[in-house]
Amino acid sequence: MKLKQVIDELDEFNRKGEGEIGFNDQEREAEEFCYFEKLPNYLPAKLRLLKKREKETDAVKKTLLNAERIYAYTLFENTWFGYLIAYAKETEITFKLDGKKCKPKSYVKPKSYVNHLPSFSSAILHFGTCRDLFFPLLKLIVDPHPRLIPELDNFTKKVFAVRYDKESFLIDLGKLYNNSKNKTYISEDDYKKQGEEFFLNNFRNIFAHRLRMLWWKNSKQGKEQWGFCSEDYKNMQLGKNDKLSPVLIDIFQDQRTYERTIEDLASSEFEHSAKILKDTHETIAKFLNTTFALLILPESTV
Repeated sequence: MKLKQVIDELDEFNRKGEGEIGFNDQEREAEEFCYFEKLPNYLPAKLRLLKKREKETDAVKKTLLNAERIYAYTLFENTWFGYLIAYAKETEITFKLDGKKCKPKSYVKPKSYVNHLPSFSSAILHFGTCRDLFFPLLKLIVDPHPRLIPELDNFTKKVFAVRYDKESFLIDLGKLYNNSKNKTYISEDDYKKQGEEFFLNNFRNIFAHRLRMLWWKNSKQGKEQWGFCSEDYKNMQLGKNDKLSPVLIDIFQDQRTYERTIEDLASSEFEHSAKILKDTHETIAKFLNTTFALLILPESTV
């Protein structure tokens, strides 16, 4: 199915009195910037969920499908906003508080999002949110009524209670894959490999949930650029926290030594913040797009 046809059918749902549940403003903006070239299976998956929900007569199953649609949209939204921050070349933001305008120096054009720590942190948090919100979506898909949702009163409590370790996550990915009617899209092993990379993005996990002040500027890049030690970044991604550099381990005792170390890194030893965000986005978008493909019929897959 062509993208325009999918959008036209989604727009039809907007005219049924439930608000913009079909094709909304964020999705229109993403389409304008050709973002669905990176996430082509999201809109067909959303459309299929809406069509299934429309035909469903059981109230609990209808609620389940509605929840799946909301989680799918929220995953798209956070991936899209993270993408904007990761790939933006320039930005200009003004805050208005109590009638006064505030334009912090860090935001002045042509400052890139990725060279501003709060914005970099925001992108990491968007990507971390994708991981956290995928867990209940996965559980809703592989553990449907009646086991997960014996009654509607307990629905939200059940969703809030969803937790995963790596082993149980990969088991449920296998269930999702084996229940799919679109297995020719990818092998089970390759899907689980994508899922493991999505689950174990340790830099994102540490930066979003454990240690925010990691990055610093490097003076050898020709202009002020911000990032991290490549070796530390690599070891974080591999889960080798015992291999992290002493200056990082001791950052709370001696922050300035850590900063000077980053300043003096050679280009080959420096991991730029923009590359980290772009790599993180690509890992997430690839996995989500594959998952959306497994939720739709083969003829709808892009």
